[in-house]
Amino acid sequence: MSTRRILVVDDKPTVAFFLGKTLECSSREYHVSIAHSGEEAIEVFGSTSIDLLVTDLCLPGISGLELIRHVRALSPQTRTILITAYGSDEIEAEARRLETYRYITKPFDIGNFTRVVEGALCRTEASQSRLLTLPNRSVGSVTQQLEELRRDVGAQCIFLADTQGQRLAEAGDATELNTPTLLSLLSGSLATTGALAQQISDTGVLARPVRDQRQVANLNFYAGTRYEIYSTNIGDNLFLAIVFDRQVQASRIGIVWVYTQRTIKRLYSNLSTADSTSVGLNDLAPGVTPEDRGRNGEDEPEREHLDMETAIARGLIATDRNLEAASAKHDVGSLPADHEHVGDGPA
Repeated sequence: MSTRRILVVDDKPTVAFFLGKTLECSSREYHVSIAHSGEEAIEVFGSTSIDLLVTDLCLPGISGLELIRHVRALSPQTRTILITAYGSDEIEAEARRLETYRYITKPFDIGNFTRVVEGALCRTEASQSRLLTLPNRSVGSVTQQLEELRRDVGAQCIFLADTQGQRLAEAGDATELNTPTLLSLLSGSLATTGALAQQISDTGVLARPVRDQRQVANLNFYAGTRYEIYSTNIGDNLFLAIVFDRQVQASRIGIVWVYTQRTIKRLYSNLSTADSTSVGLNDLAPGVTPEDRGRNGEDEPEREHLDMETAIARGLIATDRNLEAASAKHDVGSLPADHEHVGDGPA
């Protein structure tokens, strides 16, 4: 790992010194700078690159939140951690809106603090290796496809993110979620799932060969007391995160997977034609040419189509009235079995 630059901002010199020295002692890779105000911190950003900003909320002059807002504009790749002894729902909501990596309330365990810093810097290092963005001409189309999927499955919100946990597009209401943390955790989970799928394929355990691992979609599912969350990769570089609020509407895994596969195919068509110099997505659909897509960039028409009765007879999806209603609107391609983790299925 190369040297990681951290800026600690606190108006109390003893606190700033203690946090800085603690971080430097925890890793020889850390170079820590100290600032005692938001204005002083902004000057630092004007003269050097910073990988991680750790700031207290209450500062003389501009607040920690205002500092983070400035940093978002000055250095979008910099991760941020906000520390405060005066937490509130409003402050936490604003920290989430500004995509703060962590929101830490005092008093806190110093060991947990160093682990949070380590996690933030790991994500920063990975994201700097390949930072993806959507070109302007793709944003509207991608957002529309996410919104259509959200309505079809009844989700609260849906995110398109890269495999470093960076949000690229979203649809729905995510105000109550800590989105940066959620996407960071999901990206790590999908990386593990992908490595497992690759290992199984390499060792010949799979019933049929996989021509290209980038064409495999791995579906992960988490069922919590409040939220249900699905995540699935799109090639090597992107993934979808689909969040359900169980107090509003619970999910049906069969329906989610039917509509998600359709959306993945449409995103392949949309993003594989994007400007590869700005998004680096030319690896999404290896071997796909314009002739392979429909005239308007739609799904490949020669794939196998099944009606709902055939799909149920083959044991591909569970019998459900909602699924029958869904089949009246859309054809479905070959689907993996209905269970919590799905792998070895063409995206």
